Amino acid sequence: MKKENFIILTHERSGSNALVRILNQHPKLNVMVEPFNEDRIKWKKGNKNYKQEISSLEDIDPVLSEIHETHNGFKTLMYQLPQEYYEYILDKEDKIILLHRKNLLQATVSAEIAKQTGVWDFTKDSGAKKDTKKILSDMKEKKFKPLDMGHIRKAVEFLSNSTLHYKNLLRKSNKSFLDILYEDLFSPLPQKRRGMIEKIFDFLDVEIPSNNMQKIESIVSPDRKMNNKKTYELFVNTYEIEAELGGEKYGHLF
Repeated sequence: MKKENFIILTHERSGSNALVRILNQHPKLNVMVEPFNEDRIKWKKGNKNYKQEISSLEDIDPVLSEIHETHNGFKTLMYQLPQEYYEYILDKEDKIILLHRKNLLQATVSAEIAKQTGVWDFTKDSGAKKDTKKILSDMKEKKFKPLDMGHIRKAVEFLSNSTLHYKNLLRKSNKSFLDILYEDLFSPLPQKRRGMIEKIFDFLDVEIPSNNMQKIESIVSPDRKMNNKKTYELFVNTYEIEAELGGEKYGHLF
């Protein structure tokens, strides 16, 4: 039986790092993180920047083959390659997970917080409460640049349009894909979180690693969420952003 490869197509602050950690708890799954991120060569010695190897559609197949020699899946962000390239990649992969956030305004502002703090996710298995307090303390001592209204507007528009484009593309295709919302994966309801985790493993045709279930559930615990009203308010113009862009289309900050 042919080994099935998969892609997680997503955007910043969507819970994708958590999803990768969950999937990598399974002995049969090995997910690469952002092969087309130009900074990945700085993360770990030996990491390769696959983006520089792609200058046309013809370059994609050998890159995918190399990735799948060691990993049966990879996650990538929507902005890291041109849309044309991703359409080609989606057609080549056996299965697609489309992970996105309903509240795009929170996702975008959270990404700006991460860029200014340099903290993108929690990796400690013990939880995030202590880390959150420390980050809040560090943030209060740091002078943050105001959020750029034009940049935030362009970012939420890009995320909205890109997510809709890929969702419609996959619906019209015969590809096997799973549409996941961040809000479901990190639901305050334990049963809903568990159901989503089961759905993901079932989609990938592997059983949930029951011996690691406690760790898996801790990864998607709401306590591990990094941002909230207090972190958003550390920017002087957060309420201006909310007044201008908050609504049904992009969600609200508060």
